Amino acid sequence: MHNDSPSFLRIGHELLFVEETSSTNDLLWKMVEQGLPDGAAVQTAFQYQGKGQAGAGWQSESGANILLSFYLKTHFLAASNQFQLNMAVALAVSDFGKLYLGEQVKLKWPNDLYYKDKKWGGVLIENTIQGNFLCDSVVGLGLNINQTYFSQELPQAASFATITGNYYKLPDLLEVLLGFLNRRLSALKAGAHFSQRREYLERLLGLGEKRMFEYQNQLLHATIVDVDAEGRLVLDSTMGRMVMNNKEIKFRFDG
Repeated sequence: MHNDSPSFLRIGHELLFVEETSSTNDLLWKMVEQGLPDGAAVQTAFQYQGKGQAGAGWQSESGANILLSFYLKTHFLAASNQFQLNMAVALAVSDFGKLYLGEQVKLKWPNDLYYKDKKWGGVLIENTIQGNFLCDSVVGLGLNINQTYFSQELPQAASFATITGNYYKLPDLLEVLLGFLNRRLSALKAGAHFSQRREYLERLLGLGEKRMFEYQNQLLHATIVDVDAEGRLVLDSTMGRMVMNNKEIKFRFDG
């Protein structure tokens, strides 16, 4: 049964599958220029120039994982509140992960999905802004599902298959994932950002724990205490209270 209220989203109601592409985000932006309905999505088996946060690459075995981008009309969000979109998407994907992997699923700031200390997914959100509000957003998801081999350059990489030992049917998982995305993003559109921020912090990897980071090419021991409204990581360290943008600081798992 469909919910036809103005705030309910139907992500993936129009879904284009392509065998391979450079990047599902890039492909979807080209389609946005031609006009797309809210929630339209592109899925691929392989992307040869996959993108991660802040220009990082994303490596994925062909046909083994969920590589998906979807389009949102985000005029309802002030540009200053754009991290609310990040939180809603990250929560939806972690809801999905917890269903299959259990309570050890965590969110690593700002948008990575972890199981214990292993990364199984990432989110990349790209926005356009008009005036003081967002205009169009493309959300890209790279979720490792059936891949079992990862480069030695990616020691934290994992997948559903390496974590559980099981093989998964991607179409079935995609349907479940879209359900979680629709629920979380519809709630955001209806104004549920306060409760979603609380849940985001509850699931945040390392919250309240003393962790090791790399900052300005030096090791830093600090405790995550918050993520502010702009999506910046707030830390307490021997240097005092620190507020970090993405890529200013890096988690270290080898200490």
